[in-house]
This record gives sequence, C-alpha cells and structure tokens, in this order.
Amino acid sequence: QRSEVRIQSSEYASRSSPGIALVMVLGILSVMVLMAVAFAISMRTERVAAGNYADSVRARQLVQVGIARALNDMVVAEQYGLGSNGLSSSGSPLVYPFWPVMTSYTNAYTNTSEKVYLLYATNNSTRANEATNFVPRTLWAAATNADERFASNHWVLIVSPGDSNLMGRVKYLILNCSGLLDANFVGGADRGIGTNPSELAIDSMPEMMGNRDVFIANRATDVRYETQAELAELNKTVFNGAPSNFCVYSYCPAGYWDTVSGTVRTQVNLAGTAGDIYDRRIQITDALTNVNFSSSEAYVIWRNLVDYVDLDSVPTNLTTGVEAVPMINEIVFQCVSGPEPPVNTKTLSVRYELWFPFVAGGGTFSFNGQVSFNSTPPCTTATVSNNFVISSAGFKEIGPFTATTTDSGPFVPTIVQAEVTCSGTKVDELAANSTLNNISIVNDASSPVSLECLDPRLNKDLVDLAYWRLAAAPTLGVTNTWATEWWQANPDGDTNSEMYIANRPLLSVAELGYLVYTNAPWQTVKLYGPNLHRVLDVFGISTNTSDIFIMNTTVYRGLVNCNSNVETDATAVIFAGMPVDQYPGGPVLHPVSMPEAREVTTNIFHGGIFTNLSDIGRNMTCFPGATTELERESFFRNAFNLLNLRQNLFTIIIEAHVASGGNIPRNPVRQRAVALVWRDPYTGEMFIRQIKWLRD
Repeated sequence: QRSEVRIQSSEYASRSSPGIALVMVLGILSVMVLMAVAFAISMRTERVAAGNYADSVRARQLVQVGIARALNDMVVAEQYGLGSNGLSSSGSPLVYPFWPVMTSYTNAYTNTSEKVYLLYATNNSTRANEATNFVPRTLWAAATNADERFASNHWVLIVSPGDSNLMGRVKYLILNCSGLLDANFVGGADRGIGTNPSELAIDSMPEMMGNRDVFIANRATDVRYETQAELAELNKTVFNGAPSNFCVYSYCPAGYWDTVSGTVRTQVNLAGTAGDIYDRRIQITDALTNVNFSSSEAYVIWRNLVDYVDLDSVPTNLTTGVEAVPMINEIVFQCVSGPEPPVNTKTLSVRYELWFPFVAGGGTFSFNGQVSFNSTPPCTTATVSNNFVISSAGFKEIGPFTATTTDSGPFVPTIVQAEVTCSGTKVDELAANSTLNNISIVNDASSPVSLECLDPRLNKDLVDLAYWRLAAAPTLGVTNTWATEWWQANPDGDTNSEMYIANRPLLSVAELGYLVYTNAPWQTVKLYGPNLHRVLDVFGISTNTSDIFIMNTTVYRGLVNCNSNVETDATAVIFAGMPVDQYPGGPVLHPVSMPEAREVTTNIFHGGIFTNLSDIGRNMTCFPGATTELERESFFRNAFNLLNLRQNLFTIIIEAHVASGGNIPRNPVRQRAVALVWRDPYTGEMFIRQIKWLRD
C-alpha cells in the first residue's frame, strides 16, 4: 500500500506542475551559458594580462638595453667619450669626464614623438617625480637643464637587428658623481693627519647644518645606505634639503698609471720598520728611477729613508745622510798678538758653531775638535772636547779654544779633527787633516776669519770648499748669509732650514719630502711645483707591513676623487680643518678654515685634470697659513691619504617604452630605473653596482 501511494503522489506532482522540469533544464542551460561567457571573458582578460606582463618584461629588458647604450655612449661618443679601454684607448681618452651631466641627446639621436620629461623640477614627492630623489643636489641645475633641453629628441629607438622591427625606445640621463663623498665612510672622527676618510670634516659643509653627530648616529643604526633616495629619506633632519655632495658608493683600487709604458703599475709598500725598508732596496730604488731619479739619487733616498725610519740618530752616511743631530755650520779663526818685546806671543783661537735645524728631537752630544797651524817654531794645537745637550732647534757655539806661537804669521789652519758624537758614535764630521790653504790668519784682533757652510748636511768636504766660503763677518747664532742668499735665488728648492726626522715608520708617502736626494745644497724631495718628484705615484702605505708591493686587489673606500669639474665642497672638506704643521702629529700652527679650503680647492681645479696624485701638486700654489717648506708640504702629508683618482662613478636615470605593432602607442608600457655604475679610468673596466627599479 505504501508503494502505491508513492506512485500516485509522483503522478499527481507531474500532472499538477508540468513546467517545473522545463525550468530546471533552462536553469542548468543558463548556468552553462554564464560559465561559458565568464570563461571567454576570463580568457580574454588573461590574454591581455599576459600581454601586459610580457610588455612589462620587455620594458625591463629594454632598460638593460638602454643602460648598455648609455655605457657605450660614455666611452665612445664623439667629444664626450672616456675611452673603451681606459687610458690605453686610442684617440684622446679621459681620466675624468669633463661633463657633469650627459643625456641620450648628446649624440644627436632624434625622434619627434611624444615629449616625455624624465625629471621634474617642481615636486619630487609624486610617483612621476620619483627619479628626482636620486639626483645629488650639487648636480641638480645641470641635470634639469640637460633633461629639459630638447627633451623630445632624447628618445633612442630600439630596433630588432634581425627584422628591423621597432621594439621600443629609451632615454637616459647620466650624472657624473665621481667627485662626491661616500656617505657610508666619511666623517665621524676629528680631523688629524689624514689617514682615514672618517677624518673628513663634513661638519664644515653648510648642507650638514652642524648635524654631523646626528648623521653618524643615524648611519650606525642604518648600517649602510644603498641609494641616494634612501640616504635622503633616513636623514631628513640632517641635511639642509637633500644631500648635495654625497653619493653612496666608492671603489678605489691601488696602483698608478705609468705614462711611459701605458699600463697600470703596482706601488711599492713603504710601511714597516727600518729593516723592512732596508730589505726592499731594489724595489724602492727601481721605483725611484722609474720617476726619473738617477740611480745614485735613488740610492741616497733609500739610504736616508732607512735613517728616517730607524730608531737611532746615527746617519748611515756622513756625506749626504741626515739624522736629527747638530751639524757643524761655521768656523771662526782669530789671531791676537801678545805683549811686544821682549815676548812676541800670539794666541790663535777657534770657535765652532753647531746648527740643529730640526723641529723635533734632540739629546746629549759631544764635540771633539783639534786644529793645527803652520808655524815656525811649531805652535801648540788648539784642542777641545765638550759635552752638551740639545733640546730644541737652534745654534750651539763651541769655544773659543786656543793655541799659542811666537811666529809672526800669517797662519794657515789645518782641521785635524772636528766631529760630533752621540753615545760614542760619530754623527757629524769634517774631513780630517783638511788644510785650508785659502785661509790666511793675520795678526789682527779686529778681523776674524770666518768660514760659513751653505748647507750643513753637506759640510764634510773641506778640501775644495765646495760648500764652504769665507764670510764677510762671523754670523754665529744666526743663519748664515750664504744660505739666506741661496734660498732667495733658488725658490724651486728648499727656501728655509726646517728639517725633521721621525725615527718611526712612515704614516704618509708625503713624508719623503723630508729627505735629501742629492749632494746639491738645499734640495729635498719636492712634492709640488713644476719640477716636483712623482713619489706620490709609485709608493703607498699598506696596512700589511710585510708586503713588498701593495696588491692589485687592494681597494680603498671613502676616498675622494678631486678631479671634479664642479667646484663642490666635496673636495674642500679634504682640507677643511686640516692641521698646518711641521711634522705629523706636531703642534698645529694653523687649522685650515672652510673658506681657505675652498680657496685651495679652486687652485687645484685650475691645474686641470689629473692622471696621478703627483699631478695635483704641479700647479699648486695656494697654501693658506703656511710660511715654511715643511708647512706647505703638510697640505700633502695631511691630505693625500684621503685622495684617489681611480673612481669614476655615474648615476644613470633611464626610462623605456615598449612598442606595440611596430609603433609607440599613446600610453605605452614603460619602465623606469636608476643604475649606479663604477668605472676605472685607467683600464676602462665597468660594473653596475645596482639597479633600482622605479614605479612605472
């Protein structure tokens, strides 16, 4: 019965609702139609999305193509090219770009399509203006002017080499950041003798607004700045606006450019003890002969460098060697008659002047002297032995010591002995048994005969009196007139007497400026002027004292390329706060102010583009606060460890548009980026430090 009821109920439902089945069928069909339409729409959208994604990928690839074109333009473009192989390139390669900004328009690539600016000078907060955050403000005017000038012609068409189809277009702006400061390394320490870029006085720059300590604290927290935009964003309260003289990368290899061989050469390491310097004689003298010292001069420099570094005060050689010892500088002879008959006795006296012209050092010394005179009958010998202490620069008079005779004269003296000793070791002497045949001592108390030395470092030879002469009158206690006359007549040499010997390892290659290199008077290694010596090129100071050469793989960070064609404070801070002194670590006679540092910088720029560090001194004539040779050389000793000329750094701002169907559409797919590129001006090597993709 229950089965029958169910059948009857079903039949009743069919008879009562004949349209329900039809509705169900139609519903299913509608759903299927909707699904089909949705699938079709989805597939179409997916195809468009895939196409857009493909175009985005193509746009990024075009950015890479554009960067390659930009790098190529930098090295081969007519009038602007740096040389594809660095200084070994044919033509006239540049060690430094003379342009602050270069665009894709530089080589007259022209296309009259839609005008699209790369930079906007009005507002850098919007997406379209994001690129402006990567422009150091010292280059802002040059960048915006270059970008806005004939901007519609900046586009470079990218055509497929196989089928000549238009793939898209790119344009770029290249910023020369080579002379800017690496914000990751500079500043943080007080200005000293210039051994580390942390000494650079960035607080002297107006853009820093006195916030150096805040900047250093921020950097310690941020660890490392990777982009210009990041540097600005994380230091909003530090800079006056955006950073002007800062970049975020530096890479400064060791080595110098040998203009004769046309190759990069390694520098000889001058770090270490006197023993290390002694063992590197061949390498040091070879390097010196490579920069035009004679072999004998190179040997003298090497020998004097050993004396400069060793701990004692004993010269290796008493002819052209120098240690911080008192040197015999003047001799005064005099004859005084005794009472007339019946006794006809004459007293012959001798006085010696010792000169200690060193700005540091001193100690306990002894002088031993013996002089004989031709006389019949023979006279007694004038002999003296004297101990004394030297504690500061100045003169020490020894004598008079005397001999007597009854001869009527005149008398010719012979220097039997004249020597200075330290702890029993001879440190200065005149040639023994030197007969002064051109000296005639007569019986006249009012007319002493004085011999003065031109340069006490060359005092030993008395035979031909090459560096000694008769003086018009004694000048004991003051500088000899012959020396002062020589300084005035020979301004290219040493023009004053100050000397220094460190008795410790070198802190700077520029300390070679203290060393005598020849037997000519008042000539030490010259660091500046038209006749300078190129020692700053061929030598370096390595942190590894055992190395003979500074390895090619040695790279310095934070050093400054002063070849800037924009007179920025980035170069001035090398000298700002720098101590003008007479020796490293000595009393600061004059700290260089920021205005004076800018004056020095301007003087450097007027010297033109430099290939090696020694070139900087060739036309350098500005030494504010310096009055002596040692003080002028402090501008090299205390600054040149902060310089390196092997950094070319470029920021490339680039935009790429993708073509569609062989044409540039009104609203093309585009991609923008900023690339940071380093280049070695010596070899032409390049690498892309980073690419920052900007919002499109």
